[in-house]
Amino acid sequence: MVDFNPGYIHSWKTRLQIVDGFKVKNLSDILERVSNKQSRNPLEDAYALHLPQFIPMFINQVNTFRNNFDVSIGFTHIHNDIHFGNVIFQQGSPEILALIDFDMAQYDHSIVEFNNIIFATGEGTVDSITYDITRIIHIFKIVIEAYQNCIENQLSPQELSNAWETLRCRILENAYKSIVHPHSARDSLQFNIEDRVLWFNNILYLVGSFPESIDM
Repeated sequence: MVDFNPGYIHSWKTRLQIVDGFKVKNLSDILERVSNKQSRNPLEDAYALHLPQFIPMFINQVNTFRNNFDVSIGFTHIHNDIHFGNVIFQQGSPEILALIDFDMAQYDHSIVEFNNIIFATGEGTVDSITYDITRIIHIFKIVIEAYQNCIENQLSPQELSNAWETLRCRILENAYKSIVHPHSARDSLQFNIEDRVLWFNNILYLVGSFPESIDM
């Protein structure tokens, strides 16, 4: 995306602005509310049981992001929604002819594009990609290796670290929005209560197991 300029950009939040928007008090308020209810649905039961351990893990992951993410690296115009549905390939060939759908283009860290590419290897959303941290690491390494094989100037250690941190930010954002703003979270209305309980248990595991760094 070097020298890419879409002619207009949206004011979508940068990774740091997303993290700055996390308000732990909102999570604590939800815990207090469900804890004081005499009659709870299964999802509220899960929140009452697990939010006490989820909140410290969430705070720890936010602090890890802040410590590891280098905000000085490469701001540029990015597509911001790269997935297979927005890539036109030469018929019968892996050659890319064009990128389409620049509605989410913005000015942000160039490394953010890895975030979207990596999650595009799943079924479309963070909820459906996987809760297996081993698979996430595997996909991350495959995408990074493929990219490194296509460029002359290899990514620096800090750029690699930033790429990993964008994944951390994505998972934390999805977890936060789905708990605090469930009706604005993507695809949330497709889930019934039992599905949401399963999702919460899975995201609890993923946030707790997401490593500070990985070996490349």
